Amino acid sequence: PEADKLWAEKISFGEFGERQICSGLRAFKTKEQMEGARVCVVVNVKPGKLRNMQSDGLVLCTSNADHTEVDFVIPPEGAEIGERITFAGH
Repeated sequence: PEADKLWAEKISFGEFGERQICSGLRAFKTKEQMEGARVCVVVNVKPGKLRNMQSDGLVLCTSNADHTEVDFVIPPEGAEIGERITFAGH
């Protein structure tokens, strides 16, 4: 996208196809770290545009208190691509 802080990703959901997602992770993740990464994606959000690019979800991440370190929330081991996952208590 036309922004220094955004990555535009095509994320596979296996048999459910692909989604285009724009995320503000450029300051935290290199292209190499993004490519092929197993991530959790929130998909029950209203699609929207970021810098004139369609975004159909949110890459779920965690950060430290001062937001200087950001990491992906990684799916549980054995989770299939596109599988719906839940977290105990939520």
